[in-house]
Amino acid sequence: MGILEKFEQFEGEGARRYDRAVSRFSFILYWHALRDLKRIGVKGKYLEAGCGPGILAVRVARELGVQVVAFDLSADMIEIAKERARKAGAKVDFRVGDVESDYFGEFDVVYSTFSLHHWNDPEKGLENL
Repeated sequence: MGILEKFEQFEGEGARRYDRAVSRFSFILYWHALRDLKRIGVKGKYLEAGCGPGILAVRVARELGVQVVAFDLSADMIEIAKERARKAGAKVDFRVGDVESDYFGEFDVVYSTFSLHHWNDPEKGLENL
């Protein structure tokens, strides 16, 4: 399956299905990332690449008390993420964007979980970040 076929699964109802599935076990999925971000203890601006429905970005913003900008290729995922942040009372700047071509500014911490395998050119994406 190519990158376009994978991406299509995260649009429309596919985005909602993904969110429902991942939300059920998000604690297991993201505990290590949240633990590691807490350990480094950096206060400032964080960038999350490939945020999907925003589960981790919302937790990072709330639990670490930092400014978070998070982006994803899927506009539908970003809408779900915005809704999640609003309900949680978390201030996260969610944007549609591409890791390989979009620039979001300077950050103190850049992180990504479970998205690298969706990138067409991981080297270019990492270089851009």
